[in-house]
Amino acid sequence: MSSIGITATRHGLTDAQLATLGRILIDCTAPLRGFNTFRHGDCVGGDVQAAAEARLYGYRIVGHPPSNPRLRAWFPSDSTLPELDYHARNRSIVDASALIIACPDGPERERSGTWSTVRYARKTNARVIVIMPDGSES
Repeated sequence: MSSIGITATRHGLTDAQLATLGRILIDCTAPLRGFNTFRHGDCVGGDVQAAAEARLYGYRIVGHPPSNPRLRAWFPSDSTLPELDYHARNRSIVDASALIIACPDGPERERSGTWSTVRYARKTNARVIVIMPDGSES
């Protein structure tokens, strides 16, 4: 599998998160890493910021849009999959990705789509990198 999936806050990424994300995306395109596809949830804020960053590094962009258009960003992806409710959409991104990058707006909490997606990814034993607002990774 050569996809990276993003789960991110709708409030937007910090400059520190964007810088760390850019470094990771560059590293993942190294010849031995082989990542070439970037999957996002097509929502305002962090999803589209991350997709735009991935496009700068030559990734093929795949949108996994939500069925509720209220927060949809309509990012011009190379491919767009059928709409799903938020929960199913987030799981489809995880299931189709070898690496999940999460950019939350703060510490883990129960009622957060980003953190819920991280918990699901960890249950499936997916590789997960969390980039906190200060740019630190865990």
